[in-house]
Amino acid sequence: MTTEADIISLHNNGMSIKKISRECVVSRNTVRKYLRRYENILEQMTKETNESKLLDLQSKLVGKPVKAYSNKKKTALTDEVQKRIMGYLEIDANRDLLLGSNKQRLTSTKIYKELIQEGYIISESTVRTYVRSIRKLQKEVYIRREFDYGQRLEYDFHMVKLQVDGKVIRYHQVTITCPKSGYIWIKLYPNENKQTVIRSLVEFIDHCGGVFKEFVFDNMSTVVNSSSYGKEKKIYTDDIVKLSLYYRFRIVTCNVRAGWEKGSVENGGKNIRNELFSLDYIFNNELEVSEYVSREVEKFNNKRIDEFEKEKTVLIHKPAMKYQLCDYIIRKVNSYSCVYQDSNYYSVPDKYTGSCLSLQVYQNEIVIYDKNKIVARHIKKDGVKEYSIKIEHFENTFRKKPGALRDSLALKSNQDLHTIFNVDYSMDSKRFIEDLFNNNLRKNNVIDNTNTDDLDLITKLSKSQLDTYTTMFK
Repeated sequence: MTTEADIISLHNNGMSIKKISRECVVSRNTVRKYLRRYENILEQMTKETNESKLLDLQSKLVGKPVKAYSNKKKTALTDEVQKRIMGYLEIDANRDLLLGSNKQRLTSTKIYKELIQEGYIISESTVRTYVRSIRKLQKEVYIRREFDYGQRLEYDFHMVKLQVDGKVIRYHQVTITCPKSGYIWIKLYPNENKQTVIRSLVEFIDHCGGVFKEFVFDNMSTVVNSSSYGKEKKIYTDDIVKLSLYYRFRIVTCNVRAGWEKGSVENGGKNIRNELFSLDYIFNNELEVSEYVSREVEKFNNKRIDEFEKEKTVLIHKPAMKYQLCDYIIRKVNSYSCVYQDSNYYSVPDKYTGSCLSLQVYQNEIVIYDKNKIVARHIKKDGVKEYSIKIEHFENTFRKKPGALRDSLALKSNQDLHTIFNVDYSMDSKRFIEDLFNNNLRKNNVIDNTNTDDLDLITKLSKSQLDTYTTMFK
């Protein structure tokens, strides 16, 4: 616009087109184009009497030049081609009606390839432009919402990758936000299953000291039963229903592909993830990660803490006893004397191989029963295909097969026992087995009752101390 104003000003002062071209460093054709446009608009203004049209001409006179688009007829995008493209878009719409929400959308590239196979001569850019014009929607409008204190919390997962102890580990960041106060709570978990959902919600309720009226989720499989997808009425999973009954909150879920309905957690989770982990992503161990997250989340919420304290005063009182998630499951013991649960394996005494045992699966522990008798307890594993092995469960097998001890996972799973074996018993597996599984320990019910306190003590002793300890019972 500055160049155009200079050209018109110089021309009004009597300068020739050639001199203007040199002065403004533009071609003479450009000078002529600007002058012609200016004179045409002035001429129209002298003839026009309608005030609104005069204002429009005035805007054109002082505004930026508008590019003139060609009205050349498109030879490739014929009516026939347009009908074929519309046919493919109808297939897209019909599939959505049949299947409900899905991600199998026809792309412009796919439509272009189909047209080429049908013999049409057209460029991919032409197809893309036309499809975009058909699919073009009105720009989305958001409705601002206002909530009361203690009314609502929003829940979601976000992915985080960190380097811990030299290994790249993928974490699932649980994000819980309070839209009224703006408070954000996060914690990193190794997976995204129902135990994680329940555990994180219980921890947050303890953190708050009370319960919000509404818990808002998206349609995650840990909350919404897959059999109700696409239906008007949603069926929630047993675990989330039990939790809602215990803590007296209302379950709310978003519509499919409607993340804006819980925009607080969508945006808050991304913001706090970028704030915490965009620069700091290398840690020495898990404890360092946990301490860092706790410390930085507290800093992040400094501006919101006063509002959050107000919100805490109106929360529903939580029960005195902390909720314990427990599943009751029947599992068959495999040939390695282990039961399979949540992608991991847990050992039981080898006399139960081939039997069916009952499991009580808690958030952090698995208790295994034979009828009413506890036969094993294990700390719950969070990984995949991991083993929790207790060597005392394999006494009978090791007495029959002492040669299997050296390379057994049962021995290697206990680092202290493994060290003792390598240092003092590497040439005599039978003696190690006798020292470990001696009659005196059996008389004191150490092994049968799965009380491993004495065995844990043994693993911390040297060979001489071990001999002394086993002799104490004689």
